Amino acid sequence: MEEQVDLLISRGLAISDRATAANFIHRTNYYRLSGYLRPFQKDPGAGDNDFRPGTSLDEVERIYDFDQQLRLLVGAAIAEFEVEFRAVLSYKLAERLSPTGYVLERNYKRLDVYKDCIDRLDEERRRSKEPFMQHHDTKYGSMDPPIWVVVECASFGLLSKLMSNLREPSYVKQMAASFGLPQDYFNTAVRHLSYIRNICAHHGRLWNRQIVEKLATMKSASHEVSIRTQNSHTYRIFQTLVLLSYLSRRSGAKSGFEHRCLQLVSQNRDLALHMGFPVDHNFDRL
Repeated sequence: MEEQVDLLISRGLAISDRATAANFIHRTNYYRLSGYLRPFQKDPGAGDNDFRPGTSLDEVERIYDFDQQLRLLVGAAIAEFEVEFRAVLSYKLAERLSPTGYVLERNYKRLDVYKDCIDRLDEERRRSKEPFMQHHDTKYGSMDPPIWVVVECASFGLLSKLMSNLREPSYVKQMAASFGLPQDYFNTAVRHLSYIRNICAHHGRLWNRQIVEKLATMKSASHEVSIRTQNSHTYRIFQTLVLLSYLSRRSGAKSGFEHRCLQLVSQNRDLALHMGFPVDHNFDRL
């Protein structure tokens, strides 16, 4: 740790207390911390890792703590959506396909995606330690479990992939309508939230992150989410925050996501542009 502290000091980072700095690096891992350091370095892409004048470790630690709080809020909001998504998916597929219709190839567009999903579902079933899964296997043996059992042991990402491959588009349209979202946007929204969920689960950085699994541009210009994101970047977390705020309020969730998120960002407004907030955002809502 002492060598890493020396390296940061040699690059121009102001450190007021070496012991505190060493402890911070020890708690966070230097490699993880580097993602928060890069915006303060002169030109890291070109190999110039010196810090811009006036940069302090205290400022970096403030951003790190901010990002940690943001990640907890986002992760909790996605969890609320995920539980409802699992329920809606199981209801719609049981209603439209039959309780075990999800295993039939004819219900999907692409054979390769279908086979991959079914193989992974079988694997996740076998790995599951949930009592309801063990009860089904004991009572019914090799019979396929109904969809309402499957959705509780399959990963969010796998269920998203399964839904996206459904042959009948009206099923997805009906699921999207349950969340007040248009069908053309819903598939990408579910994939996006699964991607962000994985970042949160692995304690990844959300502040200033380039979002790989971007949200689609909504075709409905009059939708609330479309209106509130029209002047923002599609590859930053702001659009995710707007979507989660909308979903949270629509479902009547009691987490108070929008209020708590706005409170956090309002106290750190200098960080908002790195998150994709519009320049003229007034912070009265997301």
